[in-house]
Amino acid sequence: MVSFESFKTIIHEISAIVGEEDVSTQDSVRYAYSFDTSLYSGKAIGVVKPENVEEVCEILKIANKYKIPVVPRGFGTGNRGGVVPYNALVLDMTKFNSFSIDPKNLMLEADSGVIFSKLRGDLDRKELFLPPEPDFDTCTIGGYVATSKSGRRTLKYGNIKDYVVGLDAILPNGEFVELGSKSFKYSGIDIKDLFIGSEGVLGVITKVYCKVLPKPKDFAVVIVKVENLRMGVELAIEILNEILPTSIEYVDTVCSKVMGMEGEMIAIELDSYTSVDDEVDLIEKLSGDYGDVEVYKGKHAEKFYDNLKFLNVKLKNYFDGFPVVEDFEIPITTLPFVCEEIEKIVKRNKINYGMYCHLDSGVVHPILFFEDLSLYEVLLNELCEVVKRYRGYIAGEYGIGVVKSKFLDENVVKVVKEMKKLLDPNNIMNPGKMGL
Repeated sequence: MVSFESFKTIIHEISAIVGEEDVSTQDSVRYAYSFDTSLYSGKAIGVVKPENVEEVCEILKIANKYKIPVVPRGFGTGNRGGVVPYNALVLDMTKFNSFSIDPKNLMLEADSGVIFSKLRGDLDRKELFLPPEPDFDTCTIGGYVATSKSGRRTLKYGNIKDYVVGLDAILPNGEFVELGSKSFKYSGIDIKDLFIGSEGVLGVITKVYCKVLPKPKDFAVVIVKVENLRMGVELAIEILNEILPTSIEYVDTVCSKVMGMEGEMIAIELDSYTSVDDEVDLIEKLSGDYGDVEVYKGKHAEKFYDNLKFLNVKLKNYFDGFPVVEDFEIPITTLPFVCEEIEKIVKRNKINYGMYCHLDSGVVHPILFFEDLSLYEVLLNELCEVVKRYRGYIAGEYGIGVVKSKFLDENVVKVVKEMKKLLDPNNIMNPGKMGL
């Protein structure tokens, strides 16, 4: 692989494509692009900001010729080290920022560098929505698709991959390809699915085509105070046996405090194209033996989820150290046992933490505060062993990146390596991620 000094001798070839103003080897710029929001850091040998497909194609042809590692990057909001460069050229895709919405055909066409908050704002104005929702509004749609992220609403509405009908990508050799469809259905082998969740190791996503839905007309959240997580899971199972809510969240006492509330609770989110009143009545009836019930509608309901999104930021006012949010996926019936073991481990290591869970989809989010990377890596080994013992998965929402690579199944990694060799024989695309 090319060194920084060697890269400086060929930078003029890239400058000739994008212009000198969109290429940088300055120390301060390279340093700024050597991080994401994880505890990990690397080293960028340069940063380039293309603004169209043709420029990306030519850049990748040069990178492939000289075997220069390339890391595609959006806004760097990921927390798995997925865009951390290791002596690599960072491909900043934020100039790819155009999008259009077709309300009649319920379709969204967006360049990969479009910020999610812009999409949501325009969709709202058109009374539409894209149900999978990231934790950070500043993440790009390309990064969201590349990590196959998900959050609340997964059980009812699905993952982002359920909404991507097609995408445009550039292969490591600089070849432009259109994958999937620009309509709702597609028959045959759908190659686009290989790129969803591939974290930039197979190529560069430049545009995504997503189906969107009409926005529900009625919305509510029902808050039920519970004594502990076990009671919360029992109630969640009762509810799921009767109706399909939009989401069910559990919040521990630490998290509820920073949200301006009190005590352990579960929050049941409801939406409907008519009315949620009957579902609210049913949940109030089911919750009678569990604890106090509060019902919020409209903006008051949205405020709860706005607070939930920024828990790790709010907790920084209470705890020292760097916040790390985990995303273990567990069968819902074993969630309480896994969380109890997680609490024992973090308390034994004197780690400050808060915890919330998506009870409908079985995802546990411990928010842990660390002073150094070495302790985090030791603790993560223990936590992942617990998750695997209960037949859970170590990465339910945030991708793999560097952080979770070593916990992947060896047979899966072997298959993906063989596939990557076909598309990327020089291994220039985001090397070191996902065990590759």
